Amino acid sequence: MEGRLDLNSLLNNWKKLAAHYNVDWKDSFLQWELPSNIPADFALTLALPISHKTKKNPQEIAQEILKTTTCSELEYNITAQGYINFRFPISYYQQFFTETLAQEGKNLRVKKKNIGPRSTNDMVGSGRVGLYFCV
Repeated sequence: MEGRLDLNSLLNNWKKLAAHYNVDWKDSFLQWELPSNIPADFALTLALPISHKTKKNPQEIAQEILKTTTCSELEYNITAQGYINFRFPISYYQQFFTETLAQEGKNLRVKKKNIGPRSTNDMVGSGRVGLYFCV
């Protein structure tokens, strides 16, 4: 799996780690709706309940969780509270939209462009990077 983004495998690894620490997995450990000021696609909060059980620093636990996250394509950062914020790589979006449109018989090109805060172009993305989808 190294280098390839496989969300099911990541989820299974995180569930196994939770079980290792006798933490019951909850879907709420994955946060998909984040405030707009957090530059991430999703967050993992698993370090907090593990930290509570082990009395270890949540950031140390977050580092341990990242060792089980073998996908090198995912970008991440760890917050002071132990949240792990993840960003999908552009290749994930390209694959997702290409497969989706292929089902409808259309081709897709994805372009990534750095944008300013006042851009009026139609694009999807967060922060100062936009994704243009051309069908």
